[in-house]
Amino acid sequence: MQALNLDASTIMVANIMIGFCLTILLSFSLLDHITCPGMRFWSLSFLAWTIGLVCMLSRMYIPLWISVCLGISLIVTGYSLMWLGILQYKKTYSKKHLRVFFILPVLIILLWLLSLHSNDIYFSLRTSIIAIVISLLSLLIFSELITRRKRNETGRLLCAITFFVTVLLMIYRMVSTQYLDVPIKLFDANSSNIILMFGMGFTLLVTGISVLIISSQWLQNRLYVHATYDALTGIYNRYALIELSETLELTANLSSKLWSLIILDIDHFKAVNDRFGHPTGDLVLQNLAQEIKKTSRHCDIVSRYGGEEFVIILPDCNLSDAANWAEKLRIKIEQMEFISEHGPVSFHITVSMGIASATQDSWKLAQVLGRADVALYNAKQSGRNQVKIDQADMFNK
Repeated sequence: MQALNLDASTIMVANIMIGFCLTILLSFSLLDHITCPGMRFWSLSFLAWTIGLVCMLSRMYIPLWISVCLGISLIVTGYSLMWLGILQYKKTYSKKHLRVFFILPVLIILLWLLSLHSNDIYFSLRTSIIAIVISLLSLLIFSELITRRKRNETGRLLCAITFFVTVLLMIYRMVSTQYLDVPIKLFDANSSNIILMFGMGFTLLVTGISVLIISSQWLQNRLYVHATYDALTGIYNRYALIELSETLELTANLSSKLWSLIILDIDHFKAVNDRFGHPTGDLVLQNLAQEIKKTSRHCDIVSRYGGEEFVIILPDCNLSDAANWAEKLRIKIEQMEFISEHGPVSFHITVSMGIASATQDSWKLAQVLGRADVALYNAKQSGRNQVKIDQADMFNK
């Protein structure tokens, strides 16, 4: 029995070391130029958990009511900070959520009153209150982690499982003190406390690992978005177009299906920027990108190729159908009305388009793009605001 008692306190020390190391690790991540949303709250939560565990271990040297009130309050604060960090990560955090800390004064008063009595009934009641509060916060965290989780967010799934395990541990702790004939004090020599200590260390370690995974996956997703999508318009950028076209080239070549490409250029876009300013020019690009996206099919690839140029790839689409679609889009764009930010001045824009299709001899993106660019040049030379087809593809029409 003495060995069990020693093991319980030793495991608690090990848990404190785990919490201390994770706190340092997460705190150093805050020094990075770009940090995952919620990381500040998560770092503080591990700090609160670690200090709380130190206070719980110190009950051998300080009055029980100080150890319990301060230790449990810090541990509950850690759970609250973890929840706030998840809300910030999901971009649903607001200052009203800080009201969760209102439970702390009530909890401290209850624990203080119950710590004044040393009989088993008050010990059991105190343990049940602590278990219920931690279980409710863990369920709250679990719910936020599961809600609207993407399939590839494995860090959130691991973290959710960990907090569900925490709920099970708290239920076990409450049941063991209420209905099982075992000593109920935290460092009493019994298997229940050993299981609790090991469970605390496990959840602390896995929570830290899952937070690091969440941060890593967030950074990977951020890099993917910046590498794939145009920051201004939200559609694919030039590099994504090249990457996606490789798959298109392979599948189209194997299936012998036609695909067409359209280069769209805004006529006299420089004049729009010079007259109305670059913010208005950016608004034109954004609205135009959304109109192209709205008009295109789900399988079409819409990208901003550079400046005021857009490239649309139409899979499984011949030259004639691509020309008809482009003409309808040109008319829609011509009818769009834009409002200058410098005053109630409305204006319209026109676009020129060049179209080319993949052939058996010319099916690489660079080849089709080059022929479509020649068609675009012809549209510009012919007076703009029109659709032109590459002359070499006329027989495919």
